[in-house]
Amino acid sequence: MITIDMSPLKSFTYNQISNHSFNFAMLGPDHKILHTPTPCKDYLQDMFWCEYTKHSAEVYGLSWTPGIIDLAQKRFQFAIFGGEVVLKEIKDYIQEFVNYFDDAQKIDRTIVLETTDPMVLVVDFDREWTLSGPMLSALTTMIRLSGPYKGGDPIKFIMEMHALTRLGAGTREVEPAYSRVEVNRLTRTAKRLLALLAGKVFSYDWSNTKNTMDAHCTGIHGYDKFPEVELPKEYC
Repeated sequence: MITIDMSPLKSFTYNQISNHSFNFAMLGPDHKILHTPTPCKDYLQDMFWCEYTKHSAEVYGLSWTPGIIDLAQKRFQFAIFGGEVVLKEIKDYIQEFVNYFDDAQKIDRTIVLETTDPMVLVVDFDREWTLSGPMLSALTTMIRLSGPYKGGDPIKFIMEMHALTRLGAGTREVEPAYSRVEVNRLTRTAKRLLALLAGKVFSYDWSNTKNTMDAHCTGIHGYDKFPEVELPKEYC
């Protein structure tokens, strides 16, 4: 079982906070966290922009120099921290949900691994997810959205979550709480997640991203040219 080395290679005081104690941290050799865990998943886009473009940059308290992440890897790992949520109990559901997208995009399957801490999991994923900001954002969106997923048809799950906002029901009842922000964003991202499940691809890479601020904002929610499909009529 994996033990996470919680002494970060780089320490940051982030000044953009996301939600509900759910954190991400990229991992290096021997499962050492490469940076202070961040509750905002968009920082991962900033890190990979620096690595792929070979530029150093600062954004919202993060200061990143290329060479920290080994881009020669065919797969990467990050840790996810559940805060007060026992992530171990939903490990298989997270993996199942993401694997639907892996398969649709013809990307090698993501593996979710247990650690010695039941609140922490390791996500082992194919480098294809890191080749653009919108795709990396899509992966982290799936993971944070998947908290309430209990198996079965991913389209049905997405649309059931979408209905909470579409019908004005609100998302305060959604558990775990860290999923609420992604459920709220389904008014925009549902069509984009469904496009990924439909196998739609797009040509976009880090050379299209001007700087880390651009990388931070160019995710599945913010990138206007992300492929979309119409919502299934039976759910509308």
